[in-house]
Amino acid sequence: MTTASKDARLLRRRLTNKSLPPIPRPGPTTTTTTTTTTVLVGPEKARFKLDRDRLCAVSAFFHDRLGAGDGQLWLPAESAAAFGLLVQWLHEPSSSLDGVVTLARAKGSKAARELHWPLVSLHLLASRLHVYQLQDHAMDLLQDLYLACDWHVAPSLVAYLYTKCDVIPAVRIRRWVVAMVVAASSHDAGDDDVGDETRTKFGSLPDFVADYQLHLASLARAGLDVRLKDPRRRIGCNRLRDGRRRFAFRRCSFHVHRASVGEGPCPGDTCLADEDGKPVL
Repeated sequence: MTTASKDARLLRRRLTNKSLPPIPRPGPTTTTTTTTTTVLVGPEKARFKLDRDRLCAVSAFFHDRLGAGDGQLWLPAESAAAFGLLVQWLHEPSSSLDGVVTLARAKGSKAARELHWPLVSLHLLASRLHVYQLQDHAMDLLQDLYLACDWHVAPSLVAYLYTKCDVIPAVRIRRWVVAMVVAASSHDAGDDDVGDETRTKFGSLPDFVADYQLHLASLARAGLDVRLKDPRRRIGCNRLRDGRRRFAFRRCSFHVHRASVGEGPCPGDTCLADEDGKPVL
């Protein structure tokens, strides 16, 4: 038998062999552990499914309640809309909420109004959770929203902050609301009538009246005209060397780190600095 015949015979045998090839051994597998958790928010129990590790890392509140592996948490007193903003921020803290005011304004006045209370609730929620970056961001967004819509503070917001909220979580937004009422009152009444009108309108809120008088005294000591100072406007830098402070508030005026920063650079400052390290305005 020639070599060619042997090769042809061997090939024919292989092609007609009905036996199956051996089953391959399974290789090493990689197991993926999911760490999702469910948070129910509000009396309606709106459901949010989140990465548990990421949520626990942002606040000790969640770590203490979910760190042991509990699969679910219910926050009955919180706003579902505000928590939705927190979730949005959680995935991209640096910029995820930057466009919410612009988007709401583009949709119309109804969408802007619907954003108002979620931002208030977000600021208070972040304060209670000690998520200070988000707390300050929510404060900035409130200023932007009020400026874009040319709003003034309603008495209902003042009453809510001074009767329904604990003092510590609300201290920053209270200061802003006081400044807003001072600015609005100065346009509606003469200088001598501002304090009397406020006591008449908010006489049932003695803490607010006290904060109001304290703010007026602070502006007077600084030689600032209450009719010009707009709390909806903030200046990009804390150290001021021109007249802008007469018309707006420093970047950190209503931020958590205001007392420690003073006139120094805000952690979020984007302004340039001169050779002495002072911001160029």
